[in-house]
This record gives sequence, structure tokens and C-alpha cells, in this order.
Amino acid sequence: MQTRGKRGNAGTSSSPVASVVASAKGRLQAIGYWYDERAPSAYPRPQLLVGKWAARDRRAVLAYLRAGAVFETYRAHSHCRFNCGTPMRDMGRRDLADARYVWPEGLAHYVEAHGVLLPPTFVRHVLAAVAAKSLPPSTLWHRRAREGLVDDAAWIAWGMRQGAGEAQAAPAWLTPALAKALRAELRKRT
Repeated sequence: MQTRGKRGNAGTSSSPVASVVASAKGRLQAIGYWYDERAPSAYPRPQLLVGKWAARDRRAVLAYLRAGAVFETYRAHSHCRFNCGTPMRDMGRRDLADARYVWPEGLAHYVEAHGVLLPPTFVRHVLAAVAAKSLPPSTLWHRRAREGLVDDAAWIAWGMRQGAGEAQAAPAWLTPALAKALRAELRKRT
């Protein structure tokens, strides 16, 4: 299992963040993080998740994704894994969240421009929230409360079940012969 951020206690204060943390049962579920050749991981490849959306569901999900509360801001912007020419600044540099999920700001681009599908559990969550007229909270996340809060295991598992992910990908420079030599060296040291 990979996690975003350090493991740790999310805090127990009575701040608005603490109530969101409590409602998330301690961990936010990550969605929309993609495999990147420059930093291999077990995240899914969005190109393998393209499919047909019901128009109403797609509109609701897009509005919800764009309305998320800012969870984390990064120095650099993301890039589209489809290499479609969308400027990096339009892909965003923040992670957004509600009380249950966290996603990259550019996830709406993948749904809108490329028809990338999302897990049915997330779509049902969004549709229920929209029906209840409940948009993501505008809570400001405090760094101390964010630590250890995100779990991406379910996202990785869903991507693998869809055939869009792979077990932890080895970097291109790690040839089978080098991997064997490294394992032998590690066995000698332990």
C-alpha cells in the first residue's frame, strides 16, 4: 500500500478539520492519481480507463470535482498523461477533497476531455451528495491534520481490476540482471 504523506495521528482537537477527519474515519480515499513514466508507481494509466458516461452523471461529477476543498497545494503544476496539449497551469497544482475522498485538481480534465471513468463507489457518493445538495466542505485543511490522512490502496486496486494498473512497476534502468545482483547483495548484508 502506498500512502500520500506521512503516517501519523490526524489530531483530536475540536476544530472543523477534526470533524472532517472524524467523518472520514481517519483516512481519505485517494482517486485520480496516475501512473507517470518519470516516477513509476502502481497508479493506474488513465488511457486504459476511457469509457462512456451517462451525460447527467458526468455533469454532476465534473461540478463536484471542481467544487472540492483545497487539501494540498504544490509548487509545480501537473501535466496531462494523454499529452493532449492542455497547458500545465490548466491541470492544476492542488489536491482537492471532501470528507471521504481526495483527488488532484486536474481530475475534472480527464473526465471532461478524455472520458476517463471513475470508480462506481465514488460516482454513487457524488450523486448522493448532489441529491442532498451537499457540496464538498470549504474547510481549510491544516498541515498537521493532513499527515497520514490519505490512503490510495483502494484506488490502486480498482485500477488494477480495470486492467489499467500494474503491480509496482520497476524503473526502466532496473534490468533483470541488475535486480538479481541487487537482491544477492541485499541477502549478503542481512
